[in-house]
Parts: sequence; structure tokens; C-alpha cells
Amino acid sequence: MKYFPALLALLFFSGCHLFHRVPNSPPAVERVIRSQFPEGKDEFNRTPESYEARAAHGMISSEGVPATNIALEVLKAGGNAVDAAVALSFAIGVYRPHSTGIGGGGFLVVYDERSSKAEVLDMRERAPARATRDMYLDKSGEVTEKSRWGGLAVATPGLVAGLWEAFQKRGSGKVSWKQLVLPSAKLARDGFAVDPDLAEAIRWTSDKGLLERFPSAKKLLAPNGKPLQLGDIYKNPNLAKTLETIAENGKDGFYKGWVAKDILAAVKKDGGILEQRDLDSYALRYREPVKAEFGEYTILSMPPPSSGGVHIVEMLNMAEDLIRDTDFESVANWHLKAEIMRRAFADRSKYLGDPSFFKVPVAGLTSEEYARHLAKSIDRARASKSVEVEPGQPAPYEKVHTTHFSIVDNNGLAVASTQTINYLFGAVLVAEESGIFLNDEMDDFSAKPGAPNLFGLVGGEANAIAPGKTPLSSMSPTIVTKAGKIYLVLGSPGGSKIITSVWNVLFNVLHHKLSLRDAVFAPRMHHQWLPDKLVAEPGWEGATLQGLREKGHDVEELKGFALGSVTAVEVEANGGKVGVADPRRGGAAAGY
Repeated sequence: MKYFPALLALLFFSGCHLFHRVPNSPPAVERVIRSQFPEGKDEFNRTPESYEARAAHGMISSEGVPATNIALEVLKAGGNAVDAAVALSFAIGVYRPHSTGIGGGGFLVVYDERSSKAEVLDMRERAPARATRDMYLDKSGEVTEKSRWGGLAVATPGLVAGLWEAFQKRGSGKVSWKQLVLPSAKLARDGFAVDPDLAEAIRWTSDKGLLERFPSAKKLLAPNGKPLQLGDIYKNPNLAKTLETIAENGKDGFYKGWVAKDILAAVKKDGGILEQRDLDSYALRYREPVKAEFGEYTILSMPPPSSGGVHIVEMLNMAEDLIRDTDFESVANWHLKAEIMRRAFADRSKYLGDPSFFKVPVAGLTSEEYARHLAKSIDRARASKSVEVEPGQPAPYEKVHTTHFSIVDNNGLAVASTQTINYLFGAVLVAEESGIFLNDEMDDFSAKPGAPNLFGLVGGEANAIAPGKTPLSSMSPTIVTKAGKIYLVLGSPGGSKIITSVWNVLFNVLHHKLSLRDAVFAPRMHHQWLPDKLVAEPGWEGATLQGLREKGHDVEELKGFALGSVTAVEVEANGGKVGVADPRRGGAAAGY
């Protein structure tokens, strides 16, 4: 069964017009292909061709073949992009239990080109009513690991409420709720072969001793006492029963009844504070997207309580002012990009949080004047030191582990959605009767302002813990339009790397004019202010990295491709759709 995912992929993709070789790809992309596909195939037993799809009507790009397939059938049955997003969300939660699922939450951006309106649905988790500011500090005031694993790390899940709301408000009416949920119940019951990404997540969790610490997770991930390996069959029949209950009863099938009791019992048994009143009071929030112009394009992205959209726009604004050269591997370009990323993440540490609790200076941070002000502090010859780069002053410019999928249907509706349970397998705590992996989203708060979280991100007072508050996120679902028409839909998982992964691909397409395939395949770099390192994936020419070191950057070369996993859809001038999935995690694009 080792190659079952690949065989399924080949069968699934056979109906799509696939990858065509793009002429004049940057040398770095060619090096990536040689590195990731050394014998014509990668670790998923897939060829480069299988990561790109072309179709005339609808297109989907996600992080899993089964999930993409389920959503594609919804489009073929007459459902719209929102219907497909609901079906895909449930399916990807089954297929990538280490990344997402109904025990977590996320964001969903919808754009309708018929009305030229965008809408953001915030279905992010919220802090329980009994949460307190210093709940993760020990007697000496140091941060403990209780925000990372176990019952106390669990925030109120929002995904099911969000999907129910999206279906009720934006669904086509041509497919039923049951039709969208039940295919995922079948996937959970029948099971699927463990792919390399899931196998690595299970290995890491086991090596950390977390399976021994959490027997409820061990029953699923090491059912015979031995952690599941590549090609083994993963099943979750209890989750199948839960999904059938949700299919029958809508969101009440999750937030009330036996499923809710099971979740609360699991959390309480492990020392958590989540209660029924938290489930009952969970409220979705609609938000206005962050909006900015970049040349002839309009960027629509995630507003607070995510930092993603704000800093993507902040970085694009600085780049538009500073970067003129289109050479993808230019040392001068990447020096400037590193300095741009450094300054955006410095601002993130101080100014971003839940806008219901803290006034986030969005207009100032996304102002072109502010970007020009920050750009003046960048030395084109030498790298800054992060200890010398403090958060800026945007006020004067005021005008008073995770998954992503992208969908475009045949009627001008686009959905970009990023969803998560936070770190690998969330809290590594499973509500046993319901089979739900619960999130550890409380770690996205600043347990102690100034102290780093699991992703090394430093937060401030804006992101301190409070009851009912939404933790700060880096999720960056993004839609780009051109003259009001959908042009590009994209996003990525990756914790702090989400923002820079999406920005890298956006800038590759909009500035460097790379094809979507090359823009996604190209190697990436990442800087998040602290720690003061410029992280680089394989594929870069040695001279580029050496040139950056000579300018004073502390360059850390990764051994693997680990900076995000972008799934994207592009709409061509003739209306045709191009979908590209990221080979970093074996994603899947397909259309009809």
C-alpha cells in the first residue's frame, strides 16, 4: 500500500489538462525540481507534472488528493465555491489530522466578482471564559508548556460554526449539507494510506514522547502500539460517527449533545477549562478584508486578528518602493526583501492582536507613506541587526501546523481559506468517543509578552490572554483581483512562515512575472525579526547566499523545503483556470 496515494493521484489527475513545461524558468526553480524530483518523482512518488492542473470551469488546489476530489465532485454537481469549501474543509480535516480539523478553526475569504465584494468570515478559536492572563506562568513567572499540549491548551473551536454559517448564507442551494459532510465520514471510516507528510508528523510526535503522554492520540496514531508508517492505513471510525451526527444536525451536532459532552469531558480530564458555556456562546465574526493596490492589481487579504494580510500589504508596499530589479536571484533584491520582512515582523510583535480588545493601527501599518518611512531605514549595502530594529510608529499614518485551499468556480466566486488546530496534532489530545483532535490554539496568545511561542514568534500586550479573546494568527488567505475580476487565489500553512510564503509567491507572480507553477516551486527565504536569522530553502545558488552573508545577514540553510505549502489558483484572461499545489507537502490541484 506504500504507493496508494500516488496511484490515486494519477487516476484522479488523468481527467485534467496538466502541467506544461514553462519556458525560461529561473535557474533556482530548475535546481528545486532536480532536488525534489531526483529520479523524476518526489517522496510522494509524484512527478512535477502532477502538481499543476488546467481546466475551463472550476478549479481547486488543496493539500490532499482525496479532499480535492471530494470538493471537485461538489462543483461538478452544481455547487458553488462555498459549497466546495465546506466539503473540502471537512475532508482535509480527516486527511490531515496533524494540521487541521473540526477541533480547530480558521478564516475564510470570499470574493464575488459579480458584485465586486469581498467578505471575511472569522471562525477562529476563542479563549475560554475562565482564561486568565498569566494562566501559563509558573510561580517564578516563567512560561510553562501547558499552552502547547493537553487540556489547558484548548480554545473554543470555531470551524464547524463557520462552515455552517457559510453554507447557510453563501451556499448555492443546489447541494445539501449532508451531501457536503458525508463523503468525509466515509473517508474517516474507510481510511487512507499515510503519506510522507503525515508519517513524519507521527514520527515527530512519537519521538517527543507525546503519544505515551496522550493515550487517546496513541490509539489512533499507533493503533498496534507502533506508530503508523508510510503506506499504513489510518482510520478514525469515531470521527466518522461524529461527522454523521454533524451531517444530520448541522452545527448543533458539534456544539451540543454527545459530541460536545465528549469534548468537554476530555478537556476537563486533562486539566482544561473549556465549558459548555464557551461552546454555547461561540460567535462568528464578519470582518472587512485588508485591501491594497499593487500596480494594476487589488490585494484582498486577512485582517486582524490575523497579522497576515496587514504585513503582506506592508511588505508589498515597501517592496514596491524599493525593488526595481526583476532578477529573481539577485543578491541586492534578497537583501532588501530580508530587511523588509525584518521590519514587518518587528511591527507584528507590538501592534497585532484581537481588534475587539486592542486598537490595531491597520490603516497606518498598510499606508504607503508608512512603508516609505520604513524603507528609508534600510541600508542597501548592509544588513540591520534585529536588536537595533524596533517596531515602527504607524499611528501618524492612520487615517482615523495548518492547511490552506483555494477554489474558483464557474460563476465568478472565489474562496481562500486557511484552517488549523495549530501545532502538529494540536494539543495531541483526542476526545475519544468523537475521534476529534483538539486544538492548542491558546499557544498563539502571548503567554508572557516578550516570550516566544512554539513558532518563535514574540508577541506583546496586544496579544495577551483574555476571556473570549481571539489569539493572534499568521494565516493569510488572499485573493487578488484585476479590474474587478478574480486573478489569483492563494494561501499557505506554516505558522510564522505563512506570511512570508504567501508574500514570496505573490511577489514572484506580480513583480518577477513568474508563471504560477514557477512562483510556487521557487525556493523561499524567511526572516521574522527574532531570532535574527535569514532562513533559506535549498535551491539557491551559493553565490546568492554568500553575497547575503557578505552584507551581514546570518543565513541559515535548511536541509529540506519547509517554508510553507502554497496552494493557488490563477484565472487567465480567457477565463481558463490554472491550479498549482505545492510539492513541499504533496498537495493536489484539479478542475473540470
